[in-house]
Amino acid sequence: MKVLITGANGFVGTKLISTLSSIEGWEITATGREADTQLKCSYVQCDLTYYNFVVEMLQELKPDFIFHLAGMIPGVRDNFEDKMISANLVTSLNLLEAISRILPTCRILMMGTAAEYGRIAEKENPIAEDFICRPEGHYALSKYWMSKASLDYYQRKKIDVIIARCFNVIGPGISQDNVAGAFLMKAKNAILEGNRTVKMGNLSAIRDYLDVRDLCRLLILLMQKGEGGEIYNVGSGVGVSTLTIIEKLADCFEEKIVVESDSVITQKKIDVPVVIADISKLKEKIDFTREFSLETSIYDMFHSEVER
Repeated sequence: MKVLITGANGFVGTKLISTLSSIEGWEITATGREADTQLKCSYVQCDLTYYNFVVEMLQELKPDFIFHLAGMIPGVRDNFEDKMISANLVTSLNLLEAISRILPTCRILMMGTAAEYGRIAEKENPIAEDFICRPEGHYALSKYWMSKASLDYYQRKKIDVIIARCFNVIGPGISQDNVAGAFLMKAKNAILEGNRTVKMGNLSAIRDYLDVRDLCRLLILLMQKGEGGEIYNVGSGVGVSTLTIIEKLADCFEEKIVVESDSVITQKKIDVPVVIADISKLKEKIDFTREFSLETSIYDMFHSEVER
């Protein structure tokens, strides 16, 4: 089976390639904007924001399956909000349109996000897929529009598309745009500078965390067993405070790390106090047991960053 992975150089993409490579029967091609890559599979450089490039690539590769992971996330660094619509929505529309014209039997899995649900009251948790979305900000809106466009292509043009609405992903190789990755980077720098104080934003939020390696296994199973035209929450179904994650990471350092709240960082974020996935729909389709506990994820995350 021929599979194409977009955004293959990212946090999830690299792990997905590794996971698929360990399973017989997958002929993997990865794609990204970067000219050079260390990925151990066939690689095509392609800017998905250009429709003609997408068409040419699909005509040449003729994949049976596409994992569409390319996109842009909001980070603790620069957000590049002006580019987010293009990265998250335009790339998706180009793929969907190209598939409808030249590869109508290809199945595509779109990477959604819990941010599409928007502001959620604590009592509304856990959140199921039929919750009325109230997205806020460029990232959430661009992903929500991606999901709506995907369902539209399924209904109008019968494109076999699945949406994996992912919650918070952690694990080895985590991006510094993620709060856990940002903390590890800041803590390392603080130790090098002889200052063991790390300033972070609001850490009281409760989120649903899943190890990236478990996520990749779930994405593959969804591709194989998920129903077309459906959205599936992908998470653990368990809420953990961000403070707990940061404290466990801080305990991994030999040096004592002091975490302080920075009101300036806190004010930049659109925070929702509690977001936990209702994964009942996912469980109905997939028999799955998490392989990596929260403690294992944190341990591996810490050591991968220290060795980076």
